[in-house]
Parts: sequence; structure tokens; C-alpha cells
Amino acid sequence: MDYYNILGVDKTASQDQIKKAYRKLSLQFHPDKKTGNAEKFKQINEAYQILGDEDKKKIYDQQKEQPMSGQFPSQFFNGNPDNMNHMAHHMQDNLFKMFFGHTQQPFHGGMDIPNVQMFRNGIPVDMSKFHKPPPIIKTINIDLKSAYTGINMPIEIERWVLINNTKQFEKEKIYVPIPPGIDENEIIIMKGKGNYKNETLKGDVKIFIKIKNNSELEREGLNLIYKKNLTLRESLLGFSFTINHISGKSFNLVNDPGKVITPGFKKVAKGMGMKRENMSGDMIIYFNVIFPKNLSKDQVEKLKNIL
Repeated sequence: MDYYNILGVDKTASQDQIKKAYRKLSLQFHPDKKTGNAEKFKQINEAYQILGDEDKKKIYDQQKEQPMSGQFPSQFFNGNPDNMNHMAHHMQDNLFKMFFGHTQQPFHGGMDIPNVQMFRNGIPVDMSKFHKPPPIIKTINIDLKSAYTGINMPIEIERWVLINNTKQFEKEKIYVPIPPGIDENEIIIMKGKGNYKNETLKGDVKIFIKIKNNSELEREGLNLIYKKNLTLRESLLGFSFTINHISGKSFNLVNDPGKVITPGFKKVAKGMGMKRENMSGDMIIYFNVIFPKNLSKDQVEKLKNIL
């Protein structure tokens, strides 16, 4: 399994590029979505756990370049669990490559690859203790205003800590930094805040963002959309109305008499949309003119004289 191919990034990709690729793919293939694929989602998470960690990425790159070198650090076998943790999983994959030509994936037809057991001083090594704990999954609900401004949102997590091979459960309140411009179903990963085996093997907390919109505005990417209905009279003779922006400010929009607003007309307020990193969207106002269902004879005659 090539983790770079799974995330669709080059070996030279930065951590920021790797994170963006992971967020995009995990959102696309999340099992809860119509386009979801549980196996693909699992592979994406596995790839990110390696490539998203600089130390693990270096080891992975070294082993891709010299998969059969056999030169394992001497401290790997010195009895120190933290040192062994760092390389055990990758050694196991290399053993599978050596004997079967690929890493630990099922054979075609559903038959599993035979288990390869590692030994130290003649004693079988429990490989499960060298695997990073699975992530804790949480969901945070925010409103559109919080998505616009960004917010530090407190959540309580329950995790286990492995002490003398026994899981001790504990609770902690952590603050999740939600950046301005975040969108629905984006994922934030709090590294090392999840289940704990030791200092080397600390699980993550994976947080899905849900956004509830209680404002007058709709969101399309970074743009904010405001839809305004006008009577025929207002479209011809002018109008004034107030828009309550999610920034907390209010804006008064005035159109003078004689400046005719036609159905489908739009007005763009540059830079007044959502803000994300160094980008800003616009606020777009769409006008819909509501025509009367019928006119009296007197109104028809007056319009004839005017028009």
C-alpha cells in the first residue's frame, strides 16, 4: 500500500498539503455520505496517521527506499518499549512484503494472510501493543456566526490510559480551535489527545464540524447569499431595507426612485462573505420582483399613459 498514492500527494508534499488532501478525501469517502467507502476511508486514515506525523513519515520514506536493508536500530531490541513502538508496525509490514510481496491486506477471495509472529529472546511479541490507538470520534455543532468568526469550543472527552496493561478511564475538557471560514463536515484532528498507551503511542481525537444556520444569509462556499423580494412598486420607485450581517453589523441598502431593479438582478458586496486564511468571499444580494396578479382598468390606463 502506497500511502502517497492513497492521499494523492507527492513525496515532497508539505504537512499542510498532506492535511488538506486528507480532509478532502476523508470528507468525500466518509461512510455516512452517499459517496462513502468504508474500506477507502480506513486506508485514508491509515495513510494520514503515517504521513501526517513527521517522524513516522521519515521512517516510512527510509523503508520505501531500502525495504530489505535489514539495518534496524540496535535500540529496537534493547527492551525499551518506547523505542520498539516506533518501528514495530513498519517492520511487520516489511516482513509481509518480503514473504508475500505486499503489506497486510486480505488475499483475493476473502482469505486472510497468515499471521507472522515476531519473537524477542524466544518470547512472542504482542504486536497489538505497538499500534497507535484508534481515534476518538466527536461532533461539534456551531452556528454560522461562529463559523464566520472562528471560535475555541470546549468539549469533554473520555479516553483510556494504559497503566500496567490495564485501561484506566478518565475525562478531560479540551478546547478545539475552530478557524474562521470552516465549512460543514470538515474534520479537525487533535493529535495526541485521545487514548493513551505510552508517550510514543497516543491516539487522536477526530472532530466533525456541523453548522446550523439561523441567519438571514445562505452560504455558498465562501460567498454569503441574501435573497430579497421586491414589489413592482419598489422595483420602479425605489426602496430601503436593512441586512443583518453575521459579523454583527447591520447594513442599510437604498435604491433611489428611477433606478429600475429587474427580476434576477444582483448586487455584489466585495469581501463581505466568509473569510478563510488569506481569502474572502463576497455577499451577493439577489432580487426577486413580485408582480401583481391582476390590475384594475384604472391602473391599466394610468400605466398606458405613463409608459
